[in-house]
Amino acid sequence: MPKTKKFGSKPKITPYNKFMKTELPKVKLDIPEITHREALKIVAQRWKDSPANPKNAREPLEDLSDKQKNAPESFAERYEAIPCDPKNVEPLVE
Repeated sequence: MPKTKKFGSKPKITPYNKFMKTELPKVKLDIPEITHREALKIVAQRWKDSPANPKNAREPLEDLSDKQKNAPESFAERYEAIPCDPKNVEPLVE
């Protein structure tokens, strides 16, 4: 038996849709001569950097394990060269 749609159920509003609903009028007020399409592009660009975007949410430090808290922050720290004496290094090519 195929599933039927329930009447009266509304689709869930995503954080992106909420953001668009609030930010789009702001952009249009700031730049009245802008087209709707251009305003959508501006708001979409703002969404990328917005704290309302779930992809930009950072985990609180308390939720991280001890290993993650003490992890190096940068590539240079992660792959720091081990100091050695160049006189005691064997050549790679024979």
